[in-house]
Amino acid sequence: MAHAPREQVDQCAAQLDSKIGDLNTHQNKVADTSRLPPEILSDIFIVLRRIVVDENPYEPDMSWTRVTHVCRDVSHPSGRSLPIILPSLRTLELEDSTAEVHHFFSATQISKEAKANLKLNDLDSVSESLGPLFSALRASWILSLQDLDVDTNGSRLSAQPEILDLQIFEGSGRFGIKCWFKDNKLPTRFNEDNPPANLVILYNDVTIALLLMAIAHHLDLSSLRFLKISSYYTLEEDALTLFRSLTKLDTIAICDNHRNLSKFLEEFQKHGSDTIGPSFPALRSVHLHNIYFDAPGTLDDAGHALITALENREASHQIGQLTISKCINFSKAHWKDLCASSFSEDVDMKWDEDEDIRRYSDFDNYDCDDYDSDYGYGSD
Repeated sequence: MAHAPREQVDQCAAQLDSKIGDLNTHQNKVADTSRLPPEILSDIFIVLRRIVVDENPYEPDMSWTRVTHVCRDVSHPSGRSLPIILPSLRTLELEDSTAEVHHFFSATQISKEAKANLKLNDLDSVSESLGPLFSALRASWILSLQDLDVDTNGSRLSAQPEILDLQIFEGSGRFGIKCWFKDNKLPTRFNEDNPPANLVILYNDVTIALLLMAIAHHLDLSSLRFLKISSYYTLEEDALTLFRSLTKLDTIAICDNHRNLSKFLEEFQKHGSDTIGPSFPALRSVHLHNIYFDAPGTLDDAGHALITALENREASHQIGQLTISKCINFSKAHWKDLCASSFSEDVDMKWDEDEDIRRYSDFDNYDCDDYDSDYGYGSD
């Protein structure tokens, strides 16, 4: 009977030794790592960047590259770092250099519902950086599963985002471009912006043509239907050339700058060869808003140019609609001559009958601070 308690004690001691051994072994083991949930990664990502900016605002190497290195998952079997997925992100605002914004999109994947507002604050020309930036943006902007393409190796690729509406604008002392990817039409009222654009780019030191070329080559403009030019900056010829051959562009609105209207009318009248066809082959509607016509009360050069362009176009691909609103020095005389033109019966023409006649003497007593508001600056 005395052997039973001893056996029980020995058994308990053996079990205890085994547990102690397990504990000692566990201390020398590294726990298996698993990928953090996307929401946590997103929070870490944002907080790290905020700390980096607040603590080292002038430190050049405190960049998105270092922040993303902390958050990226490097345990993928392929040995490559996986991008940080931000599925809940709906509004993204980045103000940084082109290179830093490029780093951000190279390390992330955002939802197709996200709205991206980018301010490129480079002080020097960054034209060579725009292409890589938009390539990274396209790769980061993951669309829905049904929108994914499959390459020759069976890998899934994000589908090309189709830009349906595009606006060139000026705001807050910067030039910018807005793009709508979904089936949205730009608002009929010229001072509205609803729905919000999917992509907004503001920049300091890049010409509109360079930015448009980067967008055209990396995000595609072939599906563009609506183009709105509302910038006091005169477009380069290269910029208009990007839109001249688009086969789905059926509506153009030009605001605020008569020089842009003149450049458009020059391109509009070009017919090209028999195989190329006319410029803007699908164009059906033209809207003019807040355009400054030169001489008050008479059909000036601007009015003649408009009529001549439409008459030259009449024989090939005539437009179907022309609207004129809030145009300075556009008078009843202009409207009368338009209505008497050869194309008037085939074009639905509308004028708001708002005669805002201004002579050069009107400028003598103007205060510079009043000029912007009185002459429509700031309208989108």
